Amino acid sequence: MGHYRSVLADMLRERRQLLEQLYHVQGRRDEMLHRLRDVERRILQEEERGPRAYLEHIFRAVPVPEQHRERA
Repeated sequence: MGHYRSVLADMLRERRQLLEQLYHVQGRRDEMLHRLRDVERRILQEEERGPRAYLEHIFRAVPVPEQHRERA
């Protein structure tokens, strides 16, 4: 099973980087603010999903024995 990559952690890092860039870069301020708002929106969506994303990742990685699979 591969490593679980936390989408929320990635977005939190991206938010921090955008805030740092916004502080230092004045010429592209509107572009940076737009990206920051988008990241904030995605963070809220991921937080609303809660631990379900991790559980979905785990359950997809666990093989299901043949006798337990549903028959179509």
